Amino acid sequence: MKTVATVHRLVAFGIGAAVCGAASTIGTAQTSPARTPETIVVIGCVTQPTGRENAAGDPKLSRLEITDTRSNPPRRFIVQGSQEDLAWHVGHTLEVHGRIASGEAGGAAAGRDAQLPVITVQQIVYLQPTCVGQPK
Repeated sequence: MKTVATVHRLVAFGIGAAVCGAASTIGTAQTSPARTPETIVVIGCVTQPTGRENAAGDPKLSRLEITDTRSNPPRRFIVQGSQEDLAWHVGHTLEVHGRIASGEAGGAAAGRDAQLPVITVQQIVYLQPTCVGQPK
């Protein structure tokens, strides 16, 4: 036969275990890492839109874009990476692997392109020296 003291100890142990379990769940939820953006693949033509020079007016440092013609309508992205490495790809068809960041910072020159997504280049696959499905 169980004594009243034993029953009280079992109940206290059960409540303590439940409280500790709940506390560890709350602690885990608060310390879980933020979700990182996924890598996407964009296949298309790299262009250097006119009137998009950098502040110094250097065409080698101008903004580059890639237009993925696989979607309807075609999707445009601002290409963010080493401009020296990317500039020679203007007019080429590439497969760009990267992560999407928010749109380009606004400004007078940005106009309707202010909301273009920015793809931060992680990897480039050179497909051909000309543009396939030229953007309109």
